[in-house]
Amino acid sequence: MAQQLTKPIVDLSGGSQVEMSYDEFRSWAGEDTLAEWVDGKVIELMPPAPRHQLISVLLSTVIDWFAGEKNLGLVFATPTEMRIRSGGSYRLPDLLFVNNGHLERVDNARLDGPADLVVEIVSPDSVSRDRRDKLVDYALGGVCEYWIVDPRAGQTPFRAFLLNDDAVYDELVSSDNGLVDSVVLPGFRVDPGWFLRDPLPRASEIIRQIAATLVGL
Repeated sequence: MAQQLTKPIVDLSGGSQVEMSYDEFRSWAGEDTLAEWVDGKVIELMPPAPRHQLISVLLSTVIDWFAGEKNLGLVFATPTEMRIRSGGSYRLPDLLFVNNGHLERVDNARLDGPADLVVEIVSPDSVSRDRRDKLVDYALGGVCEYWIVDPRAGQTPFRAFLLNDDAVYDELVSSDNGLVDSVVLPGFRVDPGWFLRDPLPRASEIIRQIAATLVGL
């Protein structure tokens, strides 16, 4: 029998939180449960909207192609649990990339340690969580590069952050043509305009654009 959740706590990001140990959380949560465990609190997540999922599929397809062509590492999509901060934080990012040098962190249950790149796609209920809480949590947990995609009208559609030597994120500045160069994925350039288009661009279109800039492909 699943354990009943108790002690509701106000979550400024719009979701509901409850207190329990990590062992209790694992006993309660099923494979399809959308929830994170952070510092003794469970954060239940809302199911993503269709456009959120389309962006997730687009990025996972393109990054997986790029990582495969360059033999860089592996891409994982939600729900893949990432354990960081010595077990103080178990997150479910929208997208994870782990480079070849850190694949030992991937076990049968989760990513046991920080991903090299994490992507979060903002939903109405996750604004504070993605733009504030996770910006701090991922930096403390050692996630090298963090992308925030915000498809909501009137918002900055894409921001990228790189961890510095003081375990604080510096924002990656776009080039003159508006593209943002990834450090974790050398040669991969993000066009924030992708996320403003309706319908979204096809993965094949973006792959052709990137392939044209890469020597030897």
